[in-house]
Amino acid sequence: MNKTNKRTPEFRRTLQTYSQLKESGVQWLGQVPEHWEVKRLKYLVSAPLQYGASEESGQNEEGDPRFIRITDIREDGTLRDESFCSLPVEVAKPFMLEDGDLLFARSGATVGKSFMYRSAFGKACFAGYLIRARIDKAKAEQKFINYFTSSPSYWQWLASSSIQSTIQNVNAEKYNSLALPLPPLAEQRAIAAYLDRETARLDTLISRQQRMIELSLEKRRALIGHAVTRGLDKSAPLRDSGVEWLGLVPAHWNDARKMKEVSSLKGRLGWQGLKADEYREQGPYVVSSAHFKELHIKWELCPHISSERYELDSNIQLREGDVLLMKDGAALGKLAWVDKLPDRACLNSHLLLFRSRQHSGEDLYIPQFIFFLLQSEHFQEFIKVNATGTTFLGISQETIGNYRVTLPPISEQRAIVSYLDSETAKIDTLIEKARRAIELMREHRSALIAAAVTGQIDVRAA
Repeated sequence: MNKTNKRTPEFRRTLQTYSQLKESGVQWLGQVPEHWEVKRLKYLVSAPLQYGASEESGQNEEGDPRFIRITDIREDGTLRDESFCSLPVEVAKPFMLEDGDLLFARSGATVGKSFMYRSAFGKACFAGYLIRARIDKAKAEQKFINYFTSSPSYWQWLASSSIQSTIQNVNAEKYNSLALPLPPLAEQRAIAAYLDRETARLDTLISRQQRMIELSLEKRRALIGHAVTRGLDKSAPLRDSGVEWLGLVPAHWNDARKMKEVSSLKGRLGWQGLKADEYREQGPYVVSSAHFKELHIKWELCPHISSERYELDSNIQLREGDVLLMKDGAALGKLAWVDKLPDRACLNSHLLLFRSRQHSGEDLYIPQFIFFLLQSEHFQEFIKVNATGTTFLGISQETIGNYRVTLPPISEQRAIVSYLDSETAKIDTLIEKARRAIELMREHRSALIAAAVTGQIDVRAA
């Protein structure tokens, strides 16, 4: 088998194609099967497209209709339970949804995102930044159109239709003009049924891989947690650490001490926030958590600043061996280790730097050991429990400084790090394979949908 065939999706090798094609008359659609039509959305609805309720927010009354906003919609087409809110019946009444109604996001970063409402979700109405399309079932199959809205053709149309002002916007008039490739109604239903089966199969396989990743991460955390609190010698005598969460530790390990006693904790002190015009094409790197990937820093993604700006605060200048922690925001607890330093570099805001203190001229810990300790389940949970704030959670340097740890001798730290490097690498390899498998299955899923709804493959006999 040649390389081209290896890259060809399985469905393209096993499914038939339509023998007779014609030009669709729509540039971004190209050719479609000869017996298909192309129709605008406005000719397929049983009622005019409708904007949702212009309410700022809902309440939390489970007996009232759910108030669906774009942020409530998951990528898999379901609704988030944790974000439930409702509207009173009298307010919701003009905006109530029926089974099979399609919703389109009309503005903002999610413009174009679509959702098909099912009655199984419970009584619901919809918000003002969404547009409802109620499909005439005698003319089109809702599922078929919903599948089309995940195809590249749909997103190409959207890119050419969005109105750029301060934010993207696609209004009802634009959605009315959406051209849809339509086979006969029975064929639409056959395509939708085929895609239901195949996407369900792929989604099951994806879920299994995701579950495998979750279990592997749990195993990784447990492995690290045990090694950094109990060591590797199962026969070593134990004693009470004096720390409730820690419990027993090897008897020869140091007494529990506060993190700030063993580690120099540094964050941005004298800086004002960086402004856009302060970035340079060359010069010292500025590191933020956005540049963390797989526990390392992606230096090629980091911006630069002038040497003068770098010299303003020595507290945030990085050294090899520093461990970095994101201490607030959505990435709270995210970590990276400075295993190499290609040039001068410093911290941006929101990061905390860990650097070993010394005793008699010797470091109290090796960087990799504390790096593993910070990855442990207990420390990560400690951060979440002790974070404060309403819309923007964060943990203070003082709180982290009071976290208590107990350290083995340096030689034992090295042995633990060597063991964890080896064992976590095996787990990380399995996780990476699973992630790659998920990526390939999602690509396959997307390509299959696109091919079926645009007439590139014939699934009627599948």
